[in-house]
Amino acid sequence: MKRNSLFDNWFVYNYQRLRNIFGRYLHEDAFHDAYLVMKREVVISEIPVESFEPYFFGVYKKCKLKCIHKDSCYCFPDNEHFFLLMQEEETPSVEVLAASDKLVYDILLFVKKKYPQTDYELFRLKEYEAKCSYRHLSAYAGISASAIHRRISDIADTIRNHEGFSKRYAHVSM
Repeated sequence: MKRNSLFDNWFVYNYQRLRNIFGRYLHEDAFHDAYLVMKREVVISEIPVESFEPYFFGVYKKCKLKCIHKDSCYCFPDNEHFFLLMQEEETPSVEVLAASDKLVYDILLFVKKKYPQTDYELFRLKEYEAKCSYRHLSAYAGISASAIHRRISDIADTIRNHEGFSKRYAHVSM
């Protein structure tokens, strides 16, 4: 046990100096693995105190090669690798987009023919163009927000209940 404590004292005394010798090339895991291997060797064999340092360098070199080999077994791809593996979002086809645009056009044409011009403009501004709030629409039209809400809700209910629009929407929905 005396040789073991002799090595421990040597290592504690020379710890910082050994780290500085390796400098920026120090491999933490290999350094501490070398300490453990050397500690075991000191107990088993008769290594003289003068040989601790050169023997430690040799053990450290072997441990570092093992660590480097172990690290090279793993692949650490960069972020681009995972970006390339991502599934692309399905973009709607030209036909679906055209059908969607046609449906919107037909709905607006239906509202324009069936309802007064003011109601048509309020509906278009609320649902399609600017997504205006009821408060802004109220200021624009000079009508109360609740009246505008009622008018737009009535138009939306009529469109939802319209058989032709609901069938086309079911085919177009993305």
